[in-house]
Amino acid sequence: MVCHMVRLRPATSVASFAPGLIAVSLVGAFVGALLMRSRTEEDEEELMESLSGDEQAVSPVIATILLVAITVVLSGVIYVWANSLATDSTGKATPRLTFDASAESFAGDSNLWYWAVNVRSHDNELAAQAVFVVVEWIDSSGEAQSHRTSLANPNGVYGFLPSNSPELVTYKDSINCNEGTLGYDCSAGFGANDRIQIRMVDPVSGEDLPNNTLITLQYAPSGGTAVIMMTYVASQTSISPQY
Repeated sequence: MVCHMVRLRPATSVASFAPGLIAVSLVGAFVGALLMRSRTEEDEEELMESLSGDEQAVSPVIATILLVAITVVLSGVIYVWANSLATDSTGKATPRLTFDASAESFAGDSNLWYWAVNVRSHDNELAAQAVFVVVEWIDSSGEAQSHRTSLANPNGVYGFLPSNSPELVTYKDSINCNEGTLGYDCSAGFGANDRIQIRMVDPVSGEDLPNNTLITLQYAPSGGTAVIMMTYVASQTSISPQY
């Protein structure tokens, strides 16, 4: 058996427009202030004479300053917007993946049922340590229970199956660690052909999880914005996506 060391890939957060917009607005305001200070004393005298002769008059200098400032701000906003769209391929935009899910059992054992969520396609593979599975249900005593699992957790989650792990959630990463092979990338990711398994058994009481158990896939990079990728409602016989 050959063992490989799997590394973690960096997790990027969802891009934000706010810092860029604030910076551009400040630049526009600064340019406007410089133009205003560049007026000569003669311009100010002409302005005062114009205003004394016609209270409704508008200084051409002020109009020019406003036009330049507005143009600078608008140009900057368009640049930031276009640049943010361009960085979509770096993984900083909202993750876009497609999934399917089904009820399955291990080796025909009807007592070992689990929900399998398969990733069918992705735009950008995500960092496994930033992907979480949240399982929520109401136990037999009427108490609300919640279990949150990181897919990169090596303790019975990452690389395990329901048959060889007592954990509620296990994760099978479709990864190629054979150096020299086309597409070689020995890092823990979350993307096409990967598989999440959720055992429909309460990890404390050992009872079957009830109908309407809520399963949520969440992308939450450290220090970044959390994004819900998919939510399912699972019952004893079916599983249905919510959004």
